[in-house]
Amino acid sequence: MKMFNFAAAITSIVLFGAVQNAAEAAITDPSFEGSGGWVADNNGAFTAERYDTMSVNGLPTDGTQYGRIYSIYQSSFVAGQFGEFSQEVDLTGVSTLIFDAALDSFDGSEQNAWNTQFEATFRIGSDTEWSANTHGEFDDVTIDVSGLTGLHTIAFRNTALTDGYARASNWFMFDNLRTSANPVPLPAGLLLMLPGLVGLGLLGRRRA
Repeated sequence: MKMFNFAAAITSIVLFGAVQNAAEAAITDPSFEGSGGWVADNNGAFTAERYDTMSVNGLPTDGTQYGRIYSIYQSSFVAGQFGEFSQEVDLTGVSTLIFDAALDSFDGSEQNAWNTQFEATFRIGSDTEWSANTHGEFDDVTIDVSGLTGLHTIAFRNTALTDGYARASNWFMFDNLRTSANPVPLPAGLLLMLPGLVGLGLLGRRRA
């Protein structure tokens, strides 16, 4: 009986370790607490940065910082300008990407600008996988990446939809980017060993 339990434990550890490694290795600084991983692209009248401690629409949801991309206070912008946070990640073995987000303006006075002037998006390569332009919270946004392998550029982006003037900063905020992993197949060697391990377990049961 002890031998059977030991074999099952080894199998569980191998599987759990593989799943954890696939999930954890994908993203650098997923909660925007550090200084590495993400590349900020400040295009035109936008700024992308890590923001500290202040809670806006429920953020941060992990740690004390979150990412934000905002239109600069009292500045003009033109359609197509954007700010962006991006990084290249290996999506091999990753099933889903999940994050928390919120849209707001600095003092709440320009919330309606999101309806017509700005759009928040999450992109993989050139494809938009999620978008929003309504003030509020968006928890546990889930992106299916199970069909992707290898390196891909993921990006949070705040884009101007029209020409305009930012009377207040309009914020796209995001935090707690996390993953779930695809099921990991057992190594061929372990598959060959399993029948023998099960047999040892059954023999142990009979002797018990």
